[in-house]
Amino acid sequence: MKNICFSKKFVLIVISIFFGIVFSFSAREKDDTILEKVAVVKELEKYLKGAAEYCKKLSERAFHFICKEKVTISFKKIDPDKRKRSPYVKLYRQSTKRYLFDYQLLHNKAQIKEQRRLISKTSKKDNKKIYFNDLVFSFLSERPVFGPRTLLSEDRQHKFRYEIDKTVNHKNKRLVIIKVIPKKAEEVFFSSGEVWIDSDDFSVRKIQVTPRYIQGYDDLIKIANTYQARLVLDCQIEYEKEYKGLYFPTEVIIIERYKGGMSIVREFGSKGWERTRTIFTYKDYMFFDVNTDVQYK
Repeated sequence: MKNICFSKKFVLIVISIFFGIVFSFSAREKDDTILEKVAVVKELEKYLKGAAEYCKKLSERAFHFICKEKVTISFKKIDPDKRKRSPYVKLYRQSTKRYLFDYQLLHNKAQIKEQRRLISKTSKKDNKKIYFNDLVFSFLSERPVFGPRTLLSEDRQHKFRYEIDKTVNHKNKRLVIIKVIPKKAEEVFFSSGEVWIDSDDFSVRKIQVTPRYIQGYDDLIKIANTYQARLVLDCQIEYEKEYKGLYFPTEVIIIERYKGGMSIVREFGSKGWERTRTIFTYKDYMFFDVNTDVQYK
């Protein structure tokens, strides 16, 4: 009888020790999780603060620059008449337009002015001075140099939620990819985005957003309705040209795509119909301080 009582007490002691160890590990894991979350929040705050300071420099630094801007627009236009002639031919035809500009940006703190002078359209020379509004483009690249301010300036950060996604290595630099989600969709022009921030100097090296509204948006919605499809827009901006600690755009890519709809799925599959791809490339930068006496021709 004594042996039986001793066995019961021993079992109870073992069970108590076991659950004590389990609860101890659970508490430690919970504490570790809380500490990890706090560390992530602090790291995010560090990048947002650093990026806001970078945007402030971008806003306050007075400069002018000239560069070459090359615009390449690729079209895929659906031609229903082709299918009437033969059920085996492609339903679309492709074409490409190219433009080359002298691009000027005059930035004196609060005052910003951009100007384009057409150098060539395909291979024909044209000295006529024109502005983008004079050209029939599906998309316009408007002041991409100030893209970081839109997403990360101190006075705009309250409009977004930010999440650290991952880190990548780019040209011997460690970049942190941060997701940007608008708190109120109606207040901004895009539905989601990502920014690539240099972990050392907090400069912005890349932006990718899904625009909700662009110039000519109503016409694009009409196209989507015609094919019973969904409009999908994508915009990417890369910043690779450095000047006095600031990075300037080297490439902007804007894609107009339609997904869904019987004719689109039949012709293009699940990837959808990429109707236009517009690529802006910037090179041959020349920078001037505001106080420098420069004549633009």
